[in-house]
Amino acid sequence: METVKELVGAGADVNATGSFGYTALHDAAREGQLSVVEFLLGSGASVDARAKDGDTALHLAAREGHVSVVEFLLGAGADLEATSYNDMTALHLTAWDGGLEMVKVLVGAGADLAARDDRGFTALHLAVGRGYLAVVKFLVGAGSSLTATDQFGNTARGAAVRLGHTAVVSYFDSLAEDE
Repeated sequence: METVKELVGAGADVNATGSFGYTALHDAAREGQLSVVEFLLGSGASVDARAKDGDTALHLAAREGHVSVVEFLLGAGADLEATSYNDMTALHLTAWDGGLEMVKVLVGAGADLAARDDRGFTALHLAVGRGYLAVVKFLVGAGSSLTATDQFGNTARGAAVRLGHTAVVSYFDSLAEDE
């Protein structure tokens, strides 16, 4: 932190990027360094700066499970629906990684459950694709569509069948029985 303060105090550009387009804010968010994130934003760092792959600091902090950093970034106005190179939002990335607690944070902040990536996958499709039953249950309980189809015409249940995630299929079947 002291080094960051010294560099900024000496006139370093807080929005300078490296070869992949990452700023110091990207790095601090990815590493979960809340005090550095706070300092950089207070020093004029762009909360929604995008790396070459489209990632924002929010994407990186969410993917790594840094709840306090995500909450701070959202409070500072980070775009919850910003998309990376393949149209993935922070919710997509977190569902793909199976981060239940972060999925809860993002959904609680108002993340769009119907948002689709470049293949038409919703966060539910991505959680199903990896067999993350707890994430699937949470997303369904939060209102994710069971009838949304991806670019291949698969619903989340259809994807679970195709991928052999039997526990997820059983869960979807139990929902149908409850109707």
